[in-house]
Amino acid sequence: METRTNSGARIFAPGVCPGFSLSAAGDEDREAIESYIAATFSETYGARLYHFMPLLLARRNETGLVSALGMRRADTAPLFLEQYLNQPVERALADATGSEVARCDIVEIGNLVSTSRGGSRLLFLMLAELFAAADVTWAIFTATPEVRRLLQKLTGNQFVLCQADGRRLGDRLADWGSYYETKPAVTAINVAEERRALLEHPLARELLQACSGPAQQMASSMREVHPCN
Repeated sequence: METRTNSGARIFAPGVCPGFSLSAAGDEDREAIESYIAATFSETYGARLYHFMPLLLARRNETGLVSALGMRRADTAPLFLEQYLNQPVERALADATGSEVARCDIVEIGNLVSTSRGGSRLLFLMLAELFAAADVTWAIFTATPEVRRLLQKLTGNQFVLCQADGRRLGDRLADWGSYYETKPAVTAINVAEERRALLEHPLARELLQACSGPAQQMASSMREVHPCN
């Protein structure tokens, strides 16, 4: 087992939890993760990615990188997906859920890729534990139908705020290849509630508990890079 506490360091958990890392801009493994994400989007959609989320959560096995996603706290900057909305994300989410939502309780997820069987599922389980450790409630993302089906197997409730209209990107739409042909939608999940539900299932509970230690270490780096004031 190898554990290191600095942002961007690889963190391995014992037992069933695979190897994860959390990387910020300038971290040693950042370029490799960005290249992996860009190459996977290019192969899948013919897309050209030039920008990446401030924080990248990645998973490795003995062969190298096998899945990754990016994160941006909503209280630090406008979200990429707010281009699809007609109002700030916290208002759109409040309208969809019928309850008040603070902007600092929202994290945007993007740059999601996986090249291993079950890789996205493990990534989302780690994300649930990381959000719990970092005191974040809501995940919001632009999800393809495939991703929404995957999440439906893991979670009970998804809130679809709107379809992601690629035309709102203007000239940048061409960079995304066939991605918008999949009809992605802006989708939100209350990760805190869904994690509590997952803890009722023995296998999911085992995975979440195994990921707890690494999540605590990565959450510390997450707060340092993007504190929620």
